[in-house]
Amino acid sequence: TSLSLWAVYFGYSFGYYGTILAVTQVFDVDDNSGEGGNDGYNFNYSAILKSSAGELVGTTMVVFLADRVGRVPLQMFCYAAGGLSVFAFCLFASFEKTSSDTVLILLAFLARSLEMGSSCVTMVSTPELLPTELRTTGHSIASAIGRVGGFLCPFVVEKSTPLTTIGTTMLCIHIITVLSASQLPETKGMAMGSVLEEQGQRSSNFTNEESIIRNAEEEKFHQEIVTLRLD
Repeated sequence: TSLSLWAVYFGYSFGYYGTILAVTQVFDVDDNSGEGGNDGYNFNYSAILKSSAGELVGTTMVVFLADRVGRVPLQMFCYAAGGLSVFAFCLFASFEKTSSDTVLILLAFLARSLEMGSSCVTMVSTPELLPTELRTTGHSIASAIGRVGGFLCPFVVEKSTPLTTIGTTMLCIHIITVLSASQLPETKGMAMGSVLEEQGQRSSNFTNEESIIRNAEEEKFHQEIVTLRLD
């Protein structure tokens, strides 16, 4: 469970910040009028603002669906759909002559809403997974691993990297995140920390049963040896 949770945090940070960087890069119009001949920046702030509004939709979606659909299915859907949205956004933006600002804005809006939704439901489910004595430490470690994903992201999603490469990389990261999220226990309708406690209890019961069976077999074996010696 810990490894799956860490992989999800790495993927969500990489995906969330990577999407923001990709959207900003696409809506950056080259401007060579800077002082000293340096490249300047001329962002399409209107398009960036419209796409960023998708985060409100993603947060609202989680509020209404987290307790109905479940944490794990919702995470898997958001990460999968978010990865496809970012991939489609980068692929469409790579065709400069045929790209439409309206389509790009819609894809960016969808991608950012899904990235925000997936990150929100991951943050909601994390404290529900961890028992009380490990909640703060476990959440901190997962968050630290997520920061590693956020740190590495700008080295991949940069201006010199082709958009098709960025989109493919983001899609692969999201696929791994979906697979990792599918391994997490479902916490819908359960008390905080009870999932791992129940797993530990089941593991303990299974170990006790194995111990009882082993002792019974050893006792039976010793009785057979004693019988053979008496004969």
